[in-house]
Amino acid sequence: MEKLISLSWTAFTIFIGALFFGLRDFDKSISDLDFNVYLYVVFIFLLRFKIALDDNFYFSITEMQRWQSLCGLAIALLTWFLFVFAGYYLSTFSDSIFLLLWSLALSTFWILVIAIGDGFYSEQKVWLATNTCYITGLSTLLWLPSLSEVSETSQHQVALTTIDVATSFVLTVLIVITIIDFKYSKSIQNAKY
Repeated sequence: MEKLISLSWTAFTIFIGALFFGLRDFDKSISDLDFNVYLYVVFIFLLRFKIALDDNFYFSITEMQRWQSLCGLAIALLTWFLFVFAGYYLSTFSDSIFLLLWSLALSTFWILVIAIGDGFYSEQKVWLATNTCYITGLSTLLWLPSLSEVSETSQHQVALTTIDVATSFVLTVLIVITIIDFKYSKSIQNAKY
């Protein structure tokens, strides 16, 4: 299990590198980026860190002989891969969100498969609830027109401001949900496992 835990933290480290490369892809300097980019980076970082802690716990208590564990590892690898690319494609906001949505959908599907087969434990209930919130929030962000799709003429200034405020609100809610998720899924407590 130690090798799997090391693999999980290696994937997290690669994700951090992808985030830095993703930030470098913007046409502006990092200090000139839109506030929503910062909010999104905080959200995606906190979420990926929380998942790394949860994976640490899951791999510590799971025996890898069962087919479920092997499939779980394959899904974990795929979700880590999708997170890395979500970080790398930060400058293409909708692509990053789309990759993150796929990662969360796969994770949620796997949580359901395991829970239905083995029965729900408390952390799984929290993961299902928060993943549903993440998917809903990220889908809302995809639904909102991006700032680049609205022309910058004065008549569209109200639309630009409204989209910007709505995006900030959704991202702030997602960050708050992630913090709540840390507490109620016991990510930090279980990481000591």
